[in-house]
Amino acid sequence: MTTDASLAAIAALDDRIARLEQLLQASQLGLGDPPVSRIIHCNRGHGGLWYFWDGGNKVAIPVTAKSITGFIRSLDVEAGEYKGETTHSMRLALDCGQQNYVLSAGHKSLFARCIYLALGAMTAEQLRGPIAIAPKAGTDDEKVLLASVWAGTTFIKSDWTDDPVEIRESFMKALKTIQEVNSHG
Repeated sequence: MTTDASLAAIAALDDRIARLEQLLQASQLGLGDPPVSRIIHCNRGHGGLWYFWDGGNKVAIPVTAKSITGFIRSLDVEAGEYKGETTHSMRLALDCGQQNYVLSAGHKSLFARCIYLALGAMTAEQLRGPIAIAPKAGTDDEKVLLASVWAGTTFIKSDWTDDPVEIRESFMKALKTIQEVNSHG
C-alpha cells in the first residue's frame, strides 16, 4: 500500500471512529450530570493523596481509587489566586469515557514535575492509548506527593531532575506531542 493510500485509510478510520463516538454520546440523552470535567486536586492537604472539592460545603471528598486511567486531551498551566496570592496550577485533562477529569496540582509541585517528566519521555504512539496515573506519597516529607505513570502496562520511567530547564523542556515536549496526538497527527 502506498503512503497516500495508507493516509487515506487512516483518515477514513478516523472518520468512522468519530461517527461511533457521536453515536455513543447520543445514547446518553435524558437526565444526568452536566458534561463538565470533575477536578481532582492532587495534594496531601486534606488527609489523602487526592480529592474532589465540594465548594458549597467547603469540604474535601477523598478519591479512594488508587489510580486514574484515560486518554490525555490537554496539558496546561493555569493562573489563579489563592489567599490573595497569584498561583499557577498544572491541569491535565483526561477523557475517561463517561466522565472527564482534570488533575490539578501546583505547577512547581513534585507531582506536576513527575507528570511533566513522564509525559515528556513518552512517544506519540504511547500517548495515543490510555495512560494510568497513580499518586504516591513521598517517604521523606508528609506533604510530598509524587506521580507514577503507565502507558498500558508499561511503567514510564523518566530520569528525575530538579533542573528547571530540563523540566521545562519535558513540559514543552509533552505539550507538543499531546497536541500532535489530539490533532490526529
